[in-house]
Amino acid sequence: MFSAFLKVGLLKDMLCLFDEDKREFYTLITLGDNVCGHPQITHGGMTAAIIDETLGGINYVLKRYGVVNHGPSFTVHLEVDYKAPLPAGGHVLCHASLESTEGRKAWVRAEVLPHPGGAPYALGRALFVIPRDKVAPASAAAGDGAAADHGAAAENGNAAVAVPAGNGDAAQETECGLERLASLSPRARRDG
Repeated sequence: MFSAFLKVGLLKDMLCLFDEDKREFYTLITLGDNVCGHPQITHGGMTAAIIDETLGGINYVLKRYGVVNHGPSFTVHLEVDYKAPLPAGGHVLCHASLESTEGRKAWVRAEVLPHPGGAPYALGRALFVIPRDKVAPASAAAGDGAAADHGAAAENGNAAVAVPAGNGDAAQETECGLERLASLSPRARRDG
């Protein structure tokens, strides 16, 4: 969904990162101006989509590490608590982490924060479930080549996940620390 948002300008830029040590997922987003429900305020549905997509991102990466079961999973429950209006056109950071797993189920949580810091705009929690007939053995996901090689992470344990650039080209995989999020956005890599 993020790719579609980039193509139509709802998002100006984005970058996804996974911290291997903490097993946390981060999406840095520059919101477009046409995301408003009320003047200059991001529509709550867009905020929920940012949370859902980021939670899907951590769920996907954790499958690669064998932390959650392998196989296609679906959001079957999504909770969003809106804490403050999210301004349109600004930078936000969605931070996601694993809460718990049980068989085919994974509970994950997220918070949408101003970048570079402050109180959350929204908190989210979701349940992802793999259908019974789709659970795959752990070895099957290791060979699919669909995700970035996280073994080549930077010394600080952070690895970037490749994200499509706004023009439809695949962004280059980048090793970096989380403090360098803004300078390594897909647009900066395209233009630099």
